[in-house]
Amino acid sequence: MVKCWKSTTAKCKNSMINLPQNIFEKLTKREIEISILISEGYTTKAIALKLGIKSNTVSTFKKLIFLKLDIHSEIALYKALKEDNLIVEKT
Repeated sequence: MVKCWKSTTAKCKNSMINLPQNIFEKLTKREIEISILISEGYTTKAIALKLGIKSNTVSTFKKLIFLKLDIHSEIALYKALKEDNLIVEKT
């Protein structure tokens, strides 16, 4: 929930409302890093090797990322990252 500070509508003034948040506000730096690697096509094992962590840790991060962003697939993750300009489509 984000407080609505400036608004022209009386309904919003001094009330708590749900405003869309970008990925930076929802995920930690490590979660963003893993999200980007997932969207680039890295496997869980490859991410683990690249970051020097266990595969189970990557899997746990992936579950948390999907939960926090309310998504259910790697394609949805890719689209969310693209919308927030965290990745650029390669041509």
